[in-house]
Amino acid sequence: ACTTEVVTVLRSEIDALSKTVDLNSPRSTDPNLARFVAATDLLSAHRSYEAAEALLHHLLVVKPGGIAKRALVGAMARSPNAALVDGLLEALEASSEPQALSNAIEVLGLRREPLAIEPLKAMVGPGNNPTVRKAAIISMGRIGDISCIDGLLPSLEETEQAEETSVALL
Repeated sequence: ACTTEVVTVLRSEIDALSKTVDLNSPRSTDPNLARFVAATDLLSAHRSYEAAEALLHHLLVVKPGGIAKRALVGAMARSPNAALVDGLLEALEASSEPQALSNAIEVLGLRREPLAIEPLKAMVGPGNNPTVRKAAIISMGRIGDISCIDGLLPSLEETEQAEETSVALL
């Protein structure tokens, strides 16, 4: 129910805190980590375009690691913000950086987003980056659309992707 002014404050908060959290390898009781988790949760609950843009920037450009990434991905997966889904789908088409792409794929899979199925089918082929392929296979399994089965079967023959593919097919 807040205006977009709160988005600006929360965005600067998570930008500052993610650097601190990444540098310190915090425990679950670290106050900075708790503030980061709270800020990302509050930002993900805001339904504005600006909030979606802030979360996408953090996921695709800042790319936090470790526990900060887990908190961000979890908040984005639970977010009711429709603009967030549009931004994630655009990232599948526009991003060429494997880590950013796999982050977007992971969030779409956790959201069980059916609109992501067609772009993900194109990413499970053998010519793609292994990290991106793995994320796409896992996300296709999470989405659970039966039309994905034929695209996943060839990956069973590859030792690097066989485990994730088996779980995705289940």
